[in-house]
Amino acid sequence: MGIEYSWGTLRTVLTVGPSRLQTFFAKAVCLALVTAIATLLRYLVAAGCSVLVVTLDGQPIVWPPAVEVAASLPAAWLIALCYASFGACLAFVFRRPTMAYCVGRTYLFVIEDRVVGIFGQSGGPLLSPLWRLFPGATVTALADSFSGAQGSAVQPLLVDTERAALTLAAYTLAALAVSAMLLFRRDVT
Repeated sequence: MGIEYSWGTLRTVLTVGPSRLQTFFAKAVCLALVTAIATLLRYLVAAGCSVLVVTLDGQPIVWPPAVEVAASLPAAWLIALCYASFGACLAFVFRRPTMAYCVGRTYLFVIEDRVVGIFGQSGGPLLSPLWRLFPGATVTALADSFSGAQGSAVQPLLVDTERAALTLAAYTLAALAVSAMLLFRRDVT
């Protein structure tokens, strides 16, 4: 999203045409389409792996209800789009997709997984509202809503499903807005 082959490629595109708005809109639409295709492919691969494992184990195939699978597809797509738009924003910030990948992975594994995982559980009522604002808590709540999980006695679900979806949509729009602002304000031509 940030540079394709080199920063000079984006500079050439913006100099020759189309406009910055058209370029950014096309990139955002492609990002949404690629994440939708990747989400569908993940579901197909998961189904294929399930069939393989069940067949090798000699067990009967029991599929989840089709309505539940169909309802979970938009949620899975929103989760993928949220993280992809965050990565795209980082690519615009750093002007390098590899740097965006490294920073994004570091954030996901260090901040979301370790810091929030450790201090979020012991933070008590003072820090609990803060942890609900991180994408990890909302992704977990949204995913758990389709698995029938209601949390546990140790850690109940932090966020309800609607709030989780709205929070992820807000993160996605914010990341795309920052990306658009950087593209419009940065002198790349």
